[in-house]
Amino acid sequence: MTFTPRLAVIYSPLGTWVTKALFNTAIRMPSPWASPQNNLWGTQNSGTVGSFTSATDTSGQWWFYCNTIATKPEKLYALEWQNIINALHSRIMINTYYQILKDYITFYYPFTNVGDFTGYGVEFDAQSMLIPNLLKMRLTGSFQKAFFHQTAQVPAGSNYAGAYYFVDNAVSVDLSVLYENVMVTPVGIDARMSIKNALNTTDLIGAQYQPFSYKPRGITVEFALTAHIKGF
Repeated sequence: MTFTPRLAVIYSPLGTWVTKALFNTAIRMPSPWASPQNNLWGTQNSGTVGSFTSATDTSGQWWFYCNTIATKPEKLYALEWQNIINALHSRIMINTYYQILKDYITFYYPFTNVGDFTGYGVEFDAQSMLIPNLLKMRLTGSFQKAFFHQTAQVPAGSNYAGAYYFVDNAVSVDLSVLYENVMVTPVGIDARMSIKNALNTTDLIGAQYQPFSYKPRGITVEFALTAHIKGF
């Protein structure tokens, strides 16, 4: 049995302003391969029939025995403060949060509880109808700062020792403009232009299950035309 309480307090000091305080929890149990049900992998199975206990085993798979199998569930705790303002044909949402992810489960010779993440951030979403029923603009952005404390053992002599994980801050801004009913015909035409990663953020991003990180794409500009039959 698991217990994952959630709590929300919502207050509207003004007719156009809603503020929310939220507390959320979640639990992810390890899969059979990552849990003690796996009686082949992990240091706790050293010496058992079928286990691998040294780098000289005939299998050659040294990573079977570097850490214990995950013995704890992964637990998430999140505290959020969200504010929404609706006024003058516009909607603005600002969300701040703080999160704790304990006993994170991933593959680290073998599947195990690798450590704890903490982080905080801000999310921003603004939408405005610049010209009613004609021109709409949306701007979104986020900032995140993350920290990681590793508890799993670093495999001695491996190529990934000390460099298996990558944690960095993240900043992103997206912008889109929607022009509705470009052509006044029975078939309406909407035109949309989107700019993704407008700040051209190319900071490295960690990749789960892999001993390296990758760079996100640079600025992406997209154009789209959508046809619709009016009245439907």
